[in-house]
Amino acid sequence: MVLADKDDKAISRGVDTCGIFSRFPDDEPKQIDQTNQRWSSPTHPEGHGLATAEKILDLAHKHICPDF
Repeated sequence: MVLADKDDKAISRGVDTCGIFSRFPDDEPKQIDQTNQRWSSPTHPEGHGLATAEKILDLAHKHICPDF
């Protein structure tokens, strides 16, 4: 896979992560769990763990969808 494809996939997943805020308002544990599931990969089929998912969620909130 070309780096640009990976970047596009990451951006797409980041934008998709923003929807988690509206689907699960006021339920941070569910938001983190859903982020962990969304950011799975063949080498991490169960996700990257809740700590990493929480960081991803925070970054998406800060840089992609700050209004949530």
